[in-house]
Amino acid sequence: MKKVFVIILTWNRRELVVNCLESLKKIKTSHDIQVIVVDNASIDDTIPYLKKFYPEIKVIKNLRNLGWSGGNNIGIKYAIKNKADFIILLNNDIIVEKNCIDRLILGLEKNKPAGIASPKIYRYNTKPPIISNAGNFFNSHYYSHAKGAGEVDKGQCNKIAYTDFVAGVVCARSEVYKKCGLLDEDYFLYFEDADFCVRARKKGYLSVFIQDAVLYHMESATIGMNSPSHTYYNSRNHLLFIKKHGTFKLLIRELYLAVRLSAKKILRGSSDGKYFGLGVIDFILCRFGYRKYWK
Repeated sequence: MKKVFVIILTWNRRELVVNCLESLKKIKTSHDIQVIVVDNASIDDTIPYLKKFYPEIKVIKNLRNLGWSGGNNIGIKYAIKNKADFIILLNNDIIVEKNCIDRLILGLEKNKPAGIASPKIYRYNTKPPIISNAGNFFNSHYYSHAKGAGEVDKGQCNKIAYTDFVAGVVCARSEVYKKCGLLDEDYFLYFEDADFCVRARKKGYLSVFIQDAVLYHMESATIGMNSPSHTYYNSRNHLLFIKKHGTFKLLIRELYLAVRLSAKKILRGSSDGKYFGLGVIDFILCRFGYRKYWK
């Protein structure tokens, strides 16, 4: 029996984390599962609600929003301190199927080169089920794509596979964090999971997609798809990721393309042009971590 810590990062939207916790109540497992909710300074009633109705859950309240990387790092440190064998990071907009956790752990146990695993992720509440993510890969310019994304599941992603990285849902051996370090807080939001997987690969830990571990994702239910923060952090952090893991030639090329694209967006009056451009500027000025230009 392994000691597994499940860390749920939440920021406002109390109903999301409650749905996630309710799904975890139904899991079938042979392991010692401990759930931690890390709250990134919510201003709604998340904390008092959890303390009242889920007293068995460990709740850690941050005094400010530390982002996906910083918030999860608080939970990861707690898990390592309490002798975790495996650590699973979940967003609050996740619904977990009852066998998901055991299958993730079993997948890692059977694939010794792998230190990090991800499940098959479906879009929430779709019939027939539509795949959101069945493994993540990079092209030569470090733009990512999720295998099977947007496709009706007809069995096309039913094989275990090694991937470039895992995204959103991260199941890892605790030893990977001990040897490779925690999530890089320079990213704050987006690309930190990919960065972690690339650093782990350099230490000999592969990332693997476990096809029979399943969960459901509401897709950017907390922050919002194509919101200003979504645009900004993706723009800035794509360049930061290339700086850390790509070649200098590729960085110069992508920086040039990003400057040109942001100028086009602004001249066309695109709603996301301002925030895309701010991401590029902050990369150039080495302003990383938390930034806020929106209400």
